[in-house]
This record gives sequence, C-alpha cells and structure tokens, in this order.
Amino acid sequence: MSEKRNFERIEGSLSGQFKIATLSGDFYETTAVNFSPEGICFYSNVKIEQEQEVNLIIQVAEERRVEIVGRVAWSDKKDGSGFYRVGLKLLETSAEDEAFFVAFYNDRMAHQQKPKKKVLVVDDEVDLAHLLSIHLSMAGYNVVTANDGEEGYFKYEQERPDLIILDLKMPKLNGFEVCRKIRREKKDTQIPIIMLTALQDDADRLIGKVVGAQRYMTKPFKMDDLLQEVEWLMPTDVFLPEE
Repeated sequence: MSEKRNFERIEGSLSGQFKIATLSGDFYETTAVNFSPEGICFYSNVKIEQEQEVNLIIQVAEERRVEIVGRVAWSDKKDGSGFYRVGLKLLETSAEDEAFFVAFYNDRMAHQQKPKKKVLVVDDEVDLAHLLSIHLSMAGYNVVTANDGEEGYFKYEQERPDLIILDLKMPKLNGFEVCRKIRREKKDTQIPIIMLTALQDDADRLIGKVVGAQRYMTKPFKMDDLLQEVEWLMPTDVFLPEE
C-alpha cells in the first residue's frame, strides 16, 4: 500500500485467514479485532516473530475479501489463553483491494457513533425539566436533570456536563448563586450557561450577564429557539493534526 498518515483504529470483528509468508503450509483461521488503512490487529494461535511478513485475507463484506501483505510490528500473548494479539503494519495489496478496503474503512468511520454531548437542566418546575429532557434527547444530547440549585451544583461537579440550562428562581440556591459558584469558586469560565426566568426586568438580565450566563431567555419560550441556542453554544471538539 502507498504511504499512509496516522488513522484512527476501528474496533471490529472480521473473520479471516493468515499464513507466514516465508513458510509453506496452510492458512490459519483468525479474527481481526481492529483495523485502519495502515494496520490491523488480529488473533493468532501460533507465535509470530516481529518483522516477519504475513499474508492476511480478511472478509470485509458478505462476498468480498481483501488480500494483504503486512509486517509484524508487535506480538503479545493474551493472558489466560493460548492466543497472541498481533499488530500488522500493512505493506502492499492490489490497487482494487486497497480501494475497497479504504472505502470500507471510511464507511465504518462515518457510521461509528460519536459520544453525545451532555446537557444539565436545572429547574424546579419538574414538568418543564422533563419536557426539556425529552426534546434535548430527541436532538441527540445526553441529559441530566436537577430540581433545585444545590442538586444542580452537585450534578455539575459530578457529571461534568458540556452545557447548563439553569432556571433563575429555585429553592436552596437560585440560578444566580449557582452560576456565581461555577464561575467564581470553580473558576470555570468555559462551560456555556443558558439562564431561564419568568422575570422581564432588564436589571435581572444585566445581573445574569455579570455572573456569567451566556444567554438569558424568558419563559414562556419557543422550544426551537432554545434548541437553537444550545446548538449554537455547545462546545465543539477540535482535533489538531499530528506533527
């Protein structure tokens, strides 16, 4: 295969066969347990030395196999079993098999589930918190709820959410107090906070901004507007290229 950059490995279970290229004899049955266009990890019931070349055939579709020649990068015996895990660096294959394998890898990557972002909803109106949880879950988020300020602050510390929807008027700790503890005591200035309240007073809006809320929405609000704010404020994962 042509030179590859570093690829993320995909966990999987692909049946196959292998043999040491320099030895005659039959192929051994195997299972590949993770793979990328630059390397494959598979099981072997025989020891294979580092740097040995291996012929590997793996089943990537119901009626499609790819044949690969690779060099052993490492080989470790699994604890409590007679099998070895073998890391194979891919060296060459036919252009047709390479194209099919790369396309197969890209398809699996596209369908691989990414971790969901987590939203903490803190509101003493239990029905509203439940309704928000339903709509946020349907939008693809993991949702944690709390029904007073103390519980909300505790779950902020324990759950490490990516974003908080915080009611203003609540028992034990109000929204301003929770927001202030997050910003000043925890010195967490990164997590987005959306403040919800029934108050219309502009002074309350100003206080909300001073204690660190990014958005201030008054009840009643349109659910689509809130979901749009969540999407807009939600931190995104940034992957920097390797040197």
